[in-house]
Amino acid sequence: MKGDGGWLLLVDDNEVNRDLLARRLQRQDPAVSVGKGRSQFNPVLLATRIGAGLAKQRTQNCEQDDLQKFTDEQQEKSERLLGKEETNG
Repeated sequence: MKGDGGWLLLVDDNEVNRDLLARRLQRQDPAVSVGKGRSQFNPVLLATRIGAGLAKQRTQNCEQDDLQKFTDEQQEKSERLLGKEETNG
């Protein structure tokens, strides 16, 4: 968790549970938002934020996949060129 740039929403109706868990999580360095209970959060807004976060993660995963494909293709081209030079040289 440390340094991954994410945030965590912690909601619990029990104050003792909420405080204990929040302290433990904050030691591990995520950004923690603490709420008193479900009634404090707008479910539509929360769902929108979660959806946006998931969409961002999917985009990042696709970018990483595309970059890996490009890198692999470049490596294959380089190896083919080196192979041709060795047979011609």
